[in-house]
Amino acid sequence: MTLPAPADLGLTAGGSGEAGRDMGWHADPWQRHQLRFHDGAQWTEHVADGGFCGLDSAPVADLPRSHPRPPQEAPPDHGDGPRVVPDDDRRPVSLDRELLLLGRHEGRRRALLGPDDSVAGWIEQPRPEVARRLLGLLASDPGDPVTRLVVTDGEGGVRLRLSRPARRMAPLVDLDGPDGLRGTVRAEGVRQGLRAEVRAGDGVVGRLEQTGPRRTDLHVVDIGGAPIARLAAVWDVPGGRRHLPPGVLLVDRRPPGGGPLDPRLGPLLLGALLAAELLLPPPPPSS
Repeated sequence: MTLPAPADLGLTAGGSGEAGRDMGWHADPWQRHQLRFHDGAQWTEHVADGGFCGLDSAPVADLPRSHPRPPQEAPPDHGDGPRVVPDDDRRPVSLDRELLLLGRHEGRRRALLGPDDSVAGWIEQPRPEVARRLLGLLASDPGDPVTRLVVTDGEGGVRLRLSRPARRMAPLVDLDGPDGLRGTVRAEGVRQGLRAEVRAGDGVVGRLEQTGPRRTDLHVVDIGGAPIARLAAVWDVPGGRRHLPPGVLLVDRRPPGGGPLDPRLGPLLLGALLAAELLLPPPPPSS
């Protein structure tokens, strides 16, 4: 599928477009996205919405796909442009990294992986007590919602517990750490997309929002509306992008202003993104 170019751009099929335009991010002339990157010679497939970049799936005006730019020429790692992973990052893998991969389901658990695919931790759905398991054999329902998750580090130590107590009427998830309650995620609505408030103590950290139709289309924005955490299906790398396998997601907790992730905020943001699994109704059974 090719989209026709707006007449006022002076683009022709196979042409180079507005060669005199400054290289950088500008309003998308096709209005498919908020911003589109112009490389100084032509419009490219690099687009951005809400502060996060992506690739336009449909070529526009028969423009050739742009080639990955070398790291030293890549757009800067700030603003609305692509944010990249530094290629000199040699820190040991841990749950406190800004970027982790959430692996495919392996039964009742999923792995959290570092940049080199080494295991940083696990997300597990605890098995119910023996009495509840016996009862479940009599009244099991594959659509039963998840009510508890446990996040462990690479050595098996519990770092975070997520629970949605059945005794509470409000759609609320508690986030407990080894030293007590880290925070809560309280949903305001789930029918038209998940919207929830993320709190730590008496203060509001931000809002968890569903940004698309999939259950994993999620981000957390701070009280000023700036994205501070998200789930994504691609991993930005210097000069290009790493497209992740089906079922694998990027957990992105890069601070908007740069620098390392606050270790006090990291588990809370991870828990907020995972809380959607406990707040959203179970998906329909696959046919």
